[in-house]
Amino acid sequence: MISSLFWLKDIVFLDENDSYEQIYFEKGNWDEITQKARDLKRNLFVFVMDSANDDSQKMLKNVFTEINVSRFYNENYINVLIPANSKMGKELVHQYRILQFPHCIYMHYNGKTKHQLFGYQNPAILLKIGEKYK
Repeated sequence: MISSLFWLKDIVFLDENDSYEQIYFEKGNWDEITQKARDLKRNLFVFVMDSANDDSQKMLKNVFTEINVSRFYNENYINVLIPANSKMGKELVHQYRILQFPHCIYMHYNGKTKHQLFGYQNPAILLKIGEKYK
């Protein structure tokens, strides 16, 4: 079972009450986050990234800060950022056979995987996919 999350020191996390200037990534361990998703009946958006990967960095800086994307994902998902080199990231890389970054996993709040996609996604694609799997 996935037990904890490790966060990148370069990511700035917004409080839930802050503006929608970027996607808010949940803090806490996996059990706490999945319990919150179940309590709120909101699906999870899991962003597995490699900090050395240009496409991962571009999504953090250019896509997740786009107002329509951040508003949509903050209102409809519990968002989780997982560095690929963390303990949890390594577990996910193995479990999902992740070969390319970034890797996005859409999960039902019950833990079942609904969809996966990899590589850079522009705001329009991320919104379209997000709408389909919310």
